[in-house]
Amino acid sequence: MGYIFLNGILLTPACALIIFANDILYDTYSSRSHLLCLPFYLVTVERLTLTVSWLTPLSDQQLGGVVMKIVQEVSYDFMLGYVFFQWYRKEKAEAEDTNYPLLQNET
Repeated sequence: MGYIFLNGILLTPACALIIFANDILYDTYSSRSHLLCLPFYLVTVERLTLTVSWLTPLSDQQLGGVVMKIVQEVSYDFMLGYVFFQWYRKEKAEAEDTNYPLLQNET
């Protein structure tokens, strides 16, 4: 459980760097053309002109950081809960199977 918790904390600086950056970290994604890497050759292709007025390259980067952090937190919280409840069920089953002589009623 500690490993899952610490692993969730380790990704936080990367997400924060992407979310709170004032500049685009990857200029390749904001250029007019992209380099398409295929198995035996490289091709430069023009970027599609898909324009969304509220989604600038910087806000797209920040949105990506937020989505990355949310997905990471949800998946790690799910796994932490799963491991915790498996551990709880195992401990409860072991406690019920064990004979405690001091707790038994004498008849």
